[in-house]
Amino acid sequence: MSIERGLSFTEIEMILRNRALFRRLVYLSKRLRMKGWSITVDQLIKKCNVKCEISPAAQKNLNKKVQSVCTVDGYFEPNSLCFEMYWIEEIDLRWAVQNGALAVVTKKQIDDLPCIVVENPMEVFAKMCQYFRLLHPNVSTTLVTGSIGKTTTKRMIESVYMQQFRTITNPTNRNLLCYIGYEVQHIPAKIEKMIEEVSEDSPGYAYPSSMACCPRTVVITSIDKSHFEAFGSQEAIAKEICSVTKAMDPNGIVIVNKDDFNNYDLIDAKITTVSITDKTADVYAENIQVVNEGLEFDIVDGSQRFSKVKLFNIYAKHNVLIALYAYAAGKFEGVTPQNIVKGIQSFRTSGIRQNIFRTSDNVLIYADCYNAVAKSIRSAINSAQMIPMSATVRRIAVLGDIEEAGEMSISMHDDVIQCVNESEFDYLLITGKKLRDAYHRATMRNNINVILCDDNNHAIEELKKLNPKSGDLVLFKSSHSGRLDQIMFSIFPEAELLLVEERKKENVWRKKIAIS
Repeated sequence: MSIERGLSFTEIEMILRNRALFRRLVYLSKRLRMKGWSITVDQLIKKCNVKCEISPAAQKNLNKKVQSVCTVDGYFEPNSLCFEMYWIEEIDLRWAVQNGALAVVTKKQIDDLPCIVVENPMEVFAKMCQYFRLLHPNVSTTLVTGSIGKTTTKRMIESVYMQQFRTITNPTNRNLLCYIGYEVQHIPAKIEKMIEEVSEDSPGYAYPSSMACCPRTVVITSIDKSHFEAFGSQEAIAKEICSVTKAMDPNGIVIVNKDDFNNYDLIDAKITTVSITDKTADVYAENIQVVNEGLEFDIVDGSQRFSKVKLFNIYAKHNVLIALYAYAAGKFEGVTPQNIVKGIQSFRTSGIRQNIFRTSDNVLIYADCYNAVAKSIRSAINSAQMIPMSATVRRIAVLGDIEEAGEMSISMHDDVIQCVNESEFDYLLITGKKLRDAYHRATMRNNINVILCDDNNHAIEELKKLNPKSGDLVLFKSSHSGRLDQIMFSIFPEAELLLVEERKKENVWRKKIAIS
């Protein structure tokens, strides 16, 4: 590599910026400035007040600097403490040690591995993540949790915050503790707002996630029957979701939907209510109507009214509620009302969640096949009907099973079939066994054509026979395990661009935090 003499430093820098060597040097220099490098294993244990037993093999590394705390599948890093979780096996921990972990944090000693033995590895992981998180005291964290709608809510709040503040959030739905822990340890410089999505995946999981990210604002989207199989009752789900408020900033707020939230006794914090039906809520919407571009509504906040706020290319009414969450969170976090409205109206759906787009052949696709409960399927069906369409076109629903419904499975799937039966859809393609069973229990109207499919390949064949044409609408909705996206991509290959768009967003996010 040679550079001509006589060039200014600015010109030389511009040349180097386009070269891999320069980019690599920037990457390495930022890695060396990571705050985690300034603390040893022994110091981290003492600062987090961890009661533990340390094996002789682990004691040799007590004076070494810790890069991070991690799990095997949660963005593993060398020079870290790697934690045992309930889904991790001994072979995974051995792999971690072989790949540079200073020690593994476990419930019991494992042969000759360098183990730090604690009573509850998950709780210790959260405490240590909290230590790294609090190295950024000027960053305010917003936590979003609930049975459904978490990712869309997170993204709309991001759209509001970024109008005024430097904001970071994971664009995907990775909402487990291992991912949250990684993110709070890799907050880029100059960030002011961070938004985290927390899963209620299993009992005892939500609280440590909240502990790790120290939220100031908490949004509870809903308490429904998602993951019912793991909890056994809706009361248990409510306790799990509301447990995130126990680790929040005492001066923070919890934002809930007054229309269906009934668990105020589980929250010991200031509450802000929003509603699309109840005008006694702190913030509510009225004059909600479908227009050609999407939804239009007014936001009422005390004496303030913001008229004709729009959600573009969105027709599901529950998204107005999500806009109210974003409004309330933005207001509390210091975003001006004008910027809040601008952020709401700038929001666009993406990926395979509530994404509506037209193919090159003018077929309207409603892609919402990442997750599902009966309530969200009913919402998708109802919102698809609100889209202004010609009377001559066909509405086709491709539906799959709801997973993790437990003993509520039969009633949930019956509800889905009833909803389609009451709708104006012309065709229903059923790919899941549970939905097929529900169909056989129902009495269907005469003018709906139901096609039972053995598997996704069968569904692809049947959908090809229907040959969706210009103006037709095709809805894809199920739990992600149903993989209806595979059917959609097979019939409409251009739809794969939805996932390409998502991967681009994730890659940008990864680059930001990789050099934090």
